[in-house]
Amino acid sequence: MGNTKYNRLIMNDAGESITVDVYDVLDGFEVKCPSLTHLVKKALNAGARGHKDIMQDLIDIRDSAERAIELEKNRQVKGG
Repeated sequence: MGNTKYNRLIMNDAGESITVDVYDVLDGFEVKCPSLTHLVKKALNAGARGHKDIMQDLIDIRDSAERAIELEKNRQVKGG
């Protein structure tokens, strides 16, 4: 797995480690909504990406949550 901003080394209580990619985590949790995937990626690295400060990332996270709510409302109206 290449070294990207989406990879993180995770250790368990036994000291075993694995490198995980945020996309694998999203897939593992079966997150399908594009707005939620955007929100999770920003939340996991808020303020640490270099080109936006934490406040802007938090605003973007809020905006993504609001959009996810809109999308879910539309899904419920369309399909029940």
